Amino acid sequence: MGTVLSRARLALRVAREFSELSERLSRSPGLPVADPSTPYWTVPPAPIAEHGTGADARLPSYADVVVIGSGITGTCVARTLLDEGPHGLKLVMLDARATCSGATARNGGHITPPLYHDYALLKKEFGAQAAQHIIRFRLAHLSELLQVAEEEGLLEDSQCRQVETFDVFFEQSLFDSAKERLADYLDDLESENNYWKVYGKSECATEIHASKRAVGAISTRAGAVHPYRLVTGILQRLLSSYSQTFSLFTHTPCTDISAEAGQYVVKTPKGVVRTSHVVHATNGWSSHLLEGMRRKIMPMRATMSAQLPKPTMKEVPPPYTQHTDASSDTSTVIPRNPYPWFGTRSFVIYPTASWTHYDYLTQQPVPPPTVQPYPHPRAEFMYGGGVSHAYTSPARVGAGGHGEIACINDDGIDLGVRAYLGGALGAYFGREFGATAADASKDEPEEAIDKHFWTGVEGISADGRPWVGRLPHAVTGRRLSKTGATAPVSLAAPGEWICAGYSGEGMVHGWLCANAVARMVLGSEDTNLGAGSHKDQILPEAYKFTTKRWKAAKIEERLATK
Repeated sequence: MGTVLSRARLALRVAREFSELSERLSRSPGLPVADPSTPYWTVPPAPIAEHGTGADARLPSYADVVVIGSGITGTCVARTLLDEGPHGLKLVMLDARATCSGATARNGGHITPPLYHDYALLKKEFGAQAAQHIIRFRLAHLSELLQVAEEEGLLEDSQCRQVETFDVFFEQSLFDSAKERLADYLDDLESENNYWKVYGKSECATEIHASKRAVGAISTRAGAVHPYRLVTGILQRLLSSYSQTFSLFTHTPCTDISAEAGQYVVKTPKGVVRTSHVVHATNGWSSHLLEGMRRKIMPMRATMSAQLPKPTMKEVPPPYTQHTDASSDTSTVIPRNPYPWFGTRSFVIYPTASWTHYDYLTQQPVPPPTVQPYPHPRAEFMYGGGVSHAYTSPARVGAGGHGEIACINDDGIDLGVRAYLGGALGAYFGREFGATAADASKDEPEEAIDKHFWTGVEGISADGRPWVGRLPHAVTGRRLSKTGATAPVSLAAPGEWICAGYSGEGMVHGWLCANAVARMVLGSEDTNLGAGSHKDQILPEAYKFTTKRWKAAKIEERLATK
């Protein structure tokens, strides 16, 4: 009888907790918190971090386009419009906090697209041809970002590079499923065959130094980047090249948008700016200004860390472990890197039998030979994930991992996630990845390991796909009159646009999706070029915003897979 009552109480508790979660998802996320945690990537801050906050920085009365958000999406939109748009196009970019202070500056720096993992589901839903298009679109981001970094002269500063990536499995059933999915994937995409390799249990130990508990791994090519330096470097160039037509205002949140006399009136604490086009590049915060996107894009807090490997002095450190800090005359010693990875590998770790429970890891690259105006990397392990370990999860008993959903407080870190990320690397790999109780007994206390933690807010799409394109008035709640002010430059018909909802995969969706929406604003919406002339860069139809898709997307279905 007691067991029956316990189960009944548990069922009631789970139902109540999911009801509370559902209610939270229907609310506005509001504006970003004013004092968020500090990401590793933003130290030191870029010269333009506080741009547009001076007393002489005045909001213009009109702009052809207003972009809300200064992350990778907003930056690509601005770059495309200014570099490829009509001469004299006026663009204003707003951010509620510092430049690039949202998800872009808070992620793991991975350019690692999900490929074989969900190919079968994409194929079932959209057909083989469309599924392969989506896969190639994701893959195209590595070469695209490398090209952009080179064009901007930011290859070294942004650390944009190709790496070898490994999916590491600790449960045999999931590893077996992965091999089956990979085989089906390679049957349909034969051109991919040369890029993949499967590792057995013994090879995991010898090749990637994984724990003996690892049962297997799958590797392919991917990329890594310092996302903050890439974005702020591009914006700095745009501010210099288009000083008369491009304005960036940080700490200037958009508090409201209204339609008036054929134009949008964008309201901020610094005043209003009228415009013909508004681009929403705010990802997890999209539904603050777009009530129709509540329960379509849900915010979700994620946690990242930067962890130094333990110093090993058994051998003489290689030459690159010592350099002169640009900010002082002292010599800084970098802990010796125990593995030959140093910036050349990344990992997705699956500790359980579930595809939805995973962590991600990469390592900072070899410091450049020249002295830079920022600290050199010190072999940091960039490690994130652990969402299912959230102590504050309101639905943890019944489902797990829902506690960070609808959480927009990136000023805090869940204690359970922090504890997990602080110790898991040592269990998955080796002692150099983190102190353990055994280490402490050897006079190597955990305090000797430098660990830095921060959080960021992702935008999880209700149907798992980015939302890209023109927004109908049913979503915005704003309808422009057909008559009104005439824009001074030739663009598409006035409107509001969105590029958001990357579901934690912003670095393999954001740039080309943003490129596509910028071209739509330029009037290329009906062309077959999408995000570029190369077929792999054309925006997939499944990513485009349609009213039919908007009505069909149900957050309940997404939560059921979490």
